[in-house]
Amino acid sequence: MGSIRSAGFALLRLFVRAFRPALDAVVGRGNPSQAPVRVAVLLDSGIGDTLMATPMLRALRRQLPAAAILAVVDRATAQVMARNPDVDGLCVFRHSGDAGKMIWAGLRALRRFRPQVMLAPQTANTLKQILAAYYSGAPVRVKHAFDYPPGRRYSDFEFLFTHRPPVEAGRHRVLDNLALLGALGLNPDLPDAALVFPIPAWSASKVQALLEEKNWTRGRPSVCIHPGVGTATLQKQWPPERFVELGRRLAADHGVQIVLVGGKEEAALCGDIAKGIGSNCVVVAGECTLVETGAVIRLCQWFVSNDSGLMHLASAVGASGVALFGPTNPAKVGPYGGALQVVQASAIEELSVDAVYNKCAAMSLPAFEGRHA
Repeated sequence: MGSIRSAGFALLRLFVRAFRPALDAVVGRGNPSQAPVRVAVLLDSGIGDTLMATPMLRALRRQLPAAAILAVVDRATAQVMARNPDVDGLCVFRHSGDAGKMIWAGLRALRRFRPQVMLAPQTANTLKQILAAYYSGAPVRVKHAFDYPPGRRYSDFEFLFTHRPPVEAGRHRVLDNLALLGALGLNPDLPDAALVFPIPAWSASKVQALLEEKNWTRGRPSVCIHPGVGTATLQKQWPPERFVELGRRLAADHGVQIVLVGGKEEAALCGDIAKGIGSNCVVVAGECTLVETGAVIRLCQWFVSNDSGLMHLASAVGASGVALFGPTNPAKVGPYGGALQVVQASAIEELSVDAVYNKCAAMSLPAFEGRHA
């Protein structure tokens, strides 16, 4: 079955290449000559990618205050946008993950919305996303021109978008997303650009109670650590034993509590690391929703994480701390608009505990002032 599917896809690509001029004429090129009153935004590329599109939504809302803005999401990214003040509704069009099945009721709801514009921030680069944007019926469809890696064979189908502005090398993805607004004749500049993720007061109260049940003390400084990478590649994950050593040293030298966060699939990882760190460590991985995880991060004075969706969540809630990077370019997808500092090596496994610890100890945070070893 897999070989038949691959052969069919190859034939479809050949057809598209052979008849591209005619297909371009059929698809058409809408002109955003008037301010749209119905805008759909495709946001289903992971927690971090979705958060990095929130400044664009803020700019869109400010410049089109009367427009209805619909966030088109999958089941995972719906929780990122559930409380976003700059969207008017959510449309869940597929299940989570790259192989997530399409939800046709959601797609039909998107089409009934009759968007005049469909915006697809990075990284809307799968065939399902491209087809969903076209199925929306929006006469203007805007997406970045994407440099597809060899394993992603969808560049032949980008003709289904009417506008494809280029991505600039070295420009942060937040700014790339804002630049999409230029295709609509809007101002892509947002002087106070920051990631948006509101946390209600009740979430903070709930997670404080959860932490206190685990013998966490409110008045004692805390370091929140995310040792996983969520759905990202494991090449971004610092070895667990180094998180153990880092946690031990931070607790011993600075008297802090360690709080480990992550998704349900990371609960076992966090449990093993907690055993290595000892009694100064609390685990809430797998026990919190995304908004509750954000509240945990904000309750702690400091945050340490791999390059992950929760790193961007920490930026969104104003956390201070350290982000660990391997070869990925932090100028492009690093923490944005917050107080996270990057420590990097050419490969994540080459990043030493000393390098991370020293970065932590060098930061002028209340939890560490006067207590450096």
